[in-house]
Amino acid sequence: MNDTKGLQRSLLWMQHEEIQTSKEISEIIRNVTAIQDLHVVGPSDAVAFSATITSEITSSSGQTLVFPHVLCNVGGGYNNKNGIFTAPVDGTYVFFVRITPSSNPTDMYFSIVLNGIEEAKHLVYGRDSIPFRISTNTIALQLNHSDRVWVKINTGGRMWSSGTHSGDQTFTGYKV
Repeated sequence: MNDTKGLQRSLLWMQHEEIQTSKEISEIIRNVTAIQDLHVVGPSDAVAFSATITSEITSSSGQTLVFPHVLCNVGGGYNNKNGIFTAPVDGTYVFFVRITPSSNPTDMYFSIVLNGIEEAKHLVYGRDSIPFRISTNTIALQLNHSDRVWVKINTGGRMWSSGTHSGDQTFTGYKV
């Protein structure tokens, strides 16, 4: 009789352990699935770029401003040959532009352009007596795959650069 009760206790304990182990395995499977989902959705959708102009230039009215020095280009959307960002995935993106003119007697204007439509226009004050005025603009845009964004110079002028890796003229964008 004692042996039977001992075996019953052992059997109950093993059943309890089996249930606990089953719960732990289920939790591990949920965690692994969540990590796999993050890996698939997270890093593959990451998009960010930042590019600068590394020498003093004179921009022309109507031109697309090309930022040839790429600091980062996660997702490969920015083309440093033509200055155009092409959205690799749908999403909400934030774009930032910084322009620092040299001594310009007249104002400069630039626009952030989406698929040929000027979404944001910006003034860069020009004054010979007060050079190197910094002008920035930031905009959030909802983009679809293959939408294109660039910086258009509406009224050109000289732009200053402080060196090889300077951020005096910067075009940056990222997906939020």
